[in-house]
Amino acid sequence: MEKTLFRALLLATTASLAAGALAAPAAALAAGTTTSLSSAEMAAALKAVAATTATAEIPGYAGDVTATFDSFSTTAVTTTLLHHPALLKATATGRQTGSVRFVADPAHGRGSFRSVIAGDGVTIGYGVGGKGEYVYLADPAERAAARMAGLPAARYVFQPDPKLTLDTWAGQNAPAPSDLIVQDPRHPGTRTVHDDGSADYTYTTDSATITYSADAGGVATGCTVASPAIDETFVFQYGAQSVTLPPSTQVISRATLTKALAYRTMARSVARVAGDITALVEEKAHGRNVTVTGVRKWGRVVVTGFNRSVEFTMVTVRNSARGVRIGAKNPYTGATSAYLVKAWGKHAVARKA
Repeated sequence: MEKTLFRALLLATTASLAAGALAAPAAALAAGTTTSLSSAEMAAALKAVAATTATAEIPGYAGDVTATFDSFSTTAVTTTLLHHPALLKATATGRQTGSVRFVADPAHGRGSFRSVIAGDGVTIGYGVGGKGEYVYLADPAERAAARMAGLPAARYVFQPDPKLTLDTWAGQNAPAPSDLIVQDPRHPGTRTVHDDGSADYTYTTDSATITYSADAGGVATGCTVASPAIDETFVFQYGAQSVTLPPSTQVISRATLTKALAYRTMARSVARVAGDITALVEEKAHGRNVTVTGVRKWGRVVVTGFNRSVEFTMVTVRNSARGVRIGAKNPYTGATSAYLVKAWGKHAVARKA
């Protein structure tokens, strides 16, 4: 499902921030006064900016990210500091561009994000504290399952989670600027104070050059990250935000989607269960003749295990002559699939019913 192409962009940045990062493009001001800072001084300065920024975030915050980045190979992702596993979800090759808009509304416990990555499409998500999250249905198979379940307009799946908090959801999908600022290890750098009182904090890690910008009041206004692998620009806004959730006609529950996805492959699943039963029965017979009792015992074990794996009872099992009959019926289409599994000498034999 996913959670998300957004992370292929935004969390690539937070990984960059874990290796260094956050700042808005500096305004076209006079050169200002530049002072060198030790790693301890830089850490203290950024901690102060984070504290002031956290106060500004209380009513709400939002951000815009634009980026260009490389489509990493698996090897590159695991060997560079500027990476996040979700980058592997990108399907295009070479240099890519993307943008993200993220919003947090603490007053109503809501958050949202929308990402667009060239060649990979759009990803959208919402989080609601105390209720759960909405995840965009980008997979064609998921949309087909929703149509089969009678919800052709569904574009989001809702995963209930009464324990979800906005802070937890936002940490992965709409991180607070104050949190991003303090994720970075210590590095020496420079502070440039401009005539209007705003300031830029710049330092270089092993793999990126990072500049944080703060206004005259010490609130972070954004961030830039520059490296061979990824170039990003953040711009932050503060104040009350509004997050409008998807209409109910565009939402399918996680339970319904899970069920519908399973029924899309029902025939193959029933055939596989039948095969698993014959294999287990013969294994348990240890080369001796297979018994009807064995077929029935181990048939129920396999069916129970399968139903547990799909999180609902899809395949049924009942006794039949010399063994069991397993089967399933698609509640959405009415299609059925069934197999008879019988004891036959030293073998268990399955055939369509």
